[in-house]
Amino acid sequence: MRASTVFRGAHALVTIILLVVVVGFVWMRGGDRKTGDEFLSARQVQPGLWLYATQNRTGNATVPTVIRYDLSARQPDNPNDAVKLLHDQWPFMEGTGEITSITSEHDYLRISYRGRVYSLDPTATWQDEGKPVTMRLAYDIQ
Repeated sequence: MRASTVFRGAHALVTIILLVVVVGFVWMRGGDRKTGDEFLSARQVQPGLWLYATQNRTGNATVPTVIRYDLSARQPDNPNDAVKLLHDQWPFMEGTGEITSITSEHDYLRISYRGRVYSLDPTATWQDEGKPVTMRLAYDIQ
């Protein structure tokens, strides 16, 4: 009888401790992953389509600088507006390298990239006059 009560109490205590650890971990790791983004560059791909690169240097010694690549139909007047514009978009590529060339071919974009890739998508989506536009992407990664 006493052993059963002790085991139930120990189980409840361990469960509460684990719950606190998990909630604390999620709380500390959560948040906006684009908070530290800074404008890096912009270039026109074709009329009405711009390639933007932003970088995030908020990592520490074990987290490298991450460069995010986005497409947008408009070019803001200053770099801070570009970062705000891209904040709600999902980048089509993230990594530590650079896009060496980007060309429009028929109904897709061909992207040449040199460096380490963390994530990439086969399509990119952006807003053009309030309407979503999606374009296929083809990669040449070195």
